[in-house]
Amino acid sequence: MASKMWYFLKRKFNPVPRIKIPVAAFFMDVSPKIYAEQLTIVDAEIFGRIRLAELLYPPFGPVVDESIARFNHIKMWCVRTILYQSCQTKRSNIISHFLKIVSELHHLKNFNSMMAILSALESAPIQRLKNTWSCVSKNQKQAYDNLYELLSWENNFRNLRNHMSAVKGPCVPYLGLYMNDIIGIYADHPPNEINNGVRMAKMEKVIKSVLVYQGSNYSHLHIWPNIQHLLETYQFSKKELLAMEKFNLRWSKTLE
Repeated sequence: MASKMWYFLKRKFNPVPRIKIPVAAFFMDVSPKIYAEQLTIVDAEIFGRIRLAELLYPPFGPVVDESIARFNHIKMWCVRTILYQSCQTKRSNIISHFLKIVSELHHLKNFNSMMAILSALESAPIQRLKNTWSCVSKNQKQAYDNLYELLSWENNFRNLRNHMSAVKGPCVPYLGLYMNDIIGIYADHPPNEINNGVRMAKMEKVIKSVLVYQGSNYSHLHIWPNIQHLLETYQFSKKELLAMEKFNLRWSKTLE
């Protein structure tokens, strides 16, 4: 099944064919729970491979780069899957499906893919589709608002930090939270400071948090090879990401 591509749309005007876009029927046939589980399996595996040395100094190491690439790929996959639908009803149904995936990710405590998908739904090409969003149920919109508030950047991710401090069991944190912390620590306490004690104490706190979550075990989740194939990561360059973002906005304007 993993080698079969019948469920992917192929459009000549897609500037980056490495993103596999499922036809609407296939995408909707796969349950949100399965998508969430497949995303979590990969996210947890990548997060578990991050060596602490990669986080000690910006710029970060290769596995951190791999995690960033995964985040960008899932975000772009979400945007493209919605925009590929010329039918407003299909677009709203797909948005609803993604919101259900986010809810399942929340249940699995995978905050990294949650952030990737919510970032996609908050992006300009998707947010401007007012007619499409008007077809999404009020209950789902409310759930979306609640989850968006949970992952809000406000007050240095205060809501997410408080939520994660109470989490029990396996968890995949949003890696950007730690990267933001480390960059902030180095900005406030550069290496040329005479006294490095404050920086080292703050870094130790961040590293301890990473170690706690690297022990998360999701081995009970079943791997679906065809879905993993659909979600395979491609590491886009900054130039490619910028080009896709511009293209997505132009594309969105042709829909509504």
